[in-house]
Amino acid sequence: MGAAGCYCGHRYLHHGSRIEPDAQPAARYSRPVAVRYRGWPMTSGATPRVDAVLFDLFGTLAGFNFPEYDACAYAIANWLDAPAAAFASELEVRYHDLETGVLGLPAYLSEAAQRAGARHADPYRLGLALDRWRAFQDTQLRPWPDAVHGLGHVRDAGLPVALVSNAPPLVHELWPGSPLGSHFKVAIYSNVVGARKPDLAMYRHAAAGLGIAPDRCLFIGDGSSGELAGAVAAGMHAVQIRRPADPPENDARFGREIWHGPRIGSLHLLPRLLGGR
Repeated sequence: MGAAGCYCGHRYLHHGSRIEPDAQPAARYSRPVAVRYRGWPMTSGATPRVDAVLFDLFGTLAGFNFPEYDACAYAIANWLDAPAAAFASELEVRYHDLETGVLGLPAYLSEAAQRAGARHADPYRLGLALDRWRAFQDTQLRPWPDAVHGLGHVRDAGLPVALVSNAPPLVHELWPGSPLGSHFKVAIYSNVVGARKPDLAMYRHAAAGLGIAPDRCLFIGDGSSGELAGAVAAGMHAVQIRRPADPPENDARFGREIWHGPRIGSLHLLPRLLGGR
């Protein structure tokens, strides 16, 4: 999950049991219905045989509630007596450093407070801020209902799964005890690798951890931060998930890429996507 950027592009819609492009023209293809992507037809609804499935986290397996994030940032700014808008801006500016492990959460909040001109960023109030942020982050690991179903199908099919997430250290800490943590053999976090998707190291670490060649891996994500293009560059197959209930304004805050490849609207479609495995 990323928090900046603005992307939009050609949509692929799910109609009943069919996965097909909508009426918008695909700029890179003259016949979007017949297009083939990485060697398989997008309208077939099934991928080539794969031996592992890799998942993004936020926007894919779990939602990220931006109103709750904004409320958390506002509450912390209020406790630290910092201008709310300036504090929120500083959080955005340094978020890359948080996700890549350059800053831990205490330093991240403290530096943002100082740069925003906080007047009461004492250890006690910063401790309250850390507790508030932890409580917020914990709520964001609640899975989408279709994620539980989809992961269950992948497990029943005997395919190992890996998490590949642009995630701050707190997610790394909370993930093993989350409702989804037990489903995953491997979890790759940007704050541990020191790089964010679409850096190829993220995908290669996941494939190596599973012991599966990249070209036998399927990556599923919502398209944040160029992650789908990154998966393809790493030699993997990639599919975008875009739920109908996902607000369009999330495109900008997630930094979703323009994606001309296959798309599904729910992880309930994984059995079809995996060819009935």
